[in-house]
Amino acid sequence: MRLVSRIAAINPYPAGSTVGYDRAARIDRDSRRAVIPAGYADGYPRTLDGRAHVLVHGAFAPVIDRLAMNSLVIDVTQVPSAQVGDEVVLYGRQGSALLRSADIERASGTIAAGSYTAWARLNRRVVVDVPASKTAPTG
Repeated sequence: MRLVSRIAAINPYPAGSTVGYDRAARIDRDSRRAVIPAGYADGYPRTLDGRAHVLVHGAFAPVIDRLAMNSLVIDVTQVPSAQVGDEVVLYGRQGSALLRSADIERASGTIAAGSYTAWARLNRRVVVDVPASKTAPTG
């Protein structure tokens, strides 16, 4: 299972700037921040703000702000190839990198099942890469 979004915007920020919901995150170095259209209304727990990571181009990028209802901000300074439209994995695998249930639990302080059961109710589900031998019989 994966929870996936896309980068909606990327902006450069000089050291000392504030970003995010309530402008709560102060930037200590020049950086690039990306806005991701996913938030607590999508079941991404607010307890993950400032503690979780997501995957961009197979690299871990930290969630840096207080989560908003419909968006979060990540630091993509260490992913210079990141651009608008790129896939962002909030849970699951991207290439050889993996965000596991244990990672969500450690960052949120609660069981991951609370998150991924909310994701199943709140987000569009797409079945991919299902081998023919694993599909339900028809008729």
